[in-house]
Amino acid sequence: MPDTLPIEALLASSETPPARPTVLDGFLSRKQLAADVNRDMRTILRWEKQGLPVIQRGNLRLYDREQVRAWLRRELPIPEPRGRGRPPKGRAA
Repeated sequence: MPDTLPIEALLASSETPPARPTVLDGFLSRKQLAADVNRDMRTILRWEKQGLPVIQRGNLRLYDREQVRAWLRRELPIPEPRGRGRPPKGRAA
């Protein structure tokens, strides 16, 4: 099974073309997408309901890798690292 990447790595990674191009290059199944972002397939379904772009023909569902990256950047922004603890009371941060 291929290594899974956190969402941050998927967003930052550059796509390397495969050695032998296929018709479906750049597209992922729900199972592949779930593995790529290290999430459950139910999460992918929930994201679909929230607007994740999907191509559906009958029982076939495909996700365009670039559209998914754009959607993740827009809908699930990576939070800024927070400092340790709260600032002392009475002082502006």
